[in-house]
Amino acid sequence: MEVVEVKSRAPTMTEEELSIISQFYVENYNVFHAAFAGSSRQPAVKAKRDKLEELARILTSAGYPKRTVTQLN
Repeated sequence: MEVVEVKSRAPTMTEEELSIISQFYVENYNVFHAAFAGSSRQPAVKAKRDKLEELARILTSAGYPKRTVTQLN
């Protein structure tokens, strides 16, 4: 019998978690709005991804459920 891994949905973001995300977004507004759709090798796209990874680490270290870059984007 084959084992099938079932992915569970991430819990809904709390008001406190959304507040942290909003504050981070405001502090890094220029980074998030400098990235245009295109190659992931472009510096602006890489900088945005790096900031999203940093935000994911901040949320996890604060005790919130692990979030992916895709969920935060």
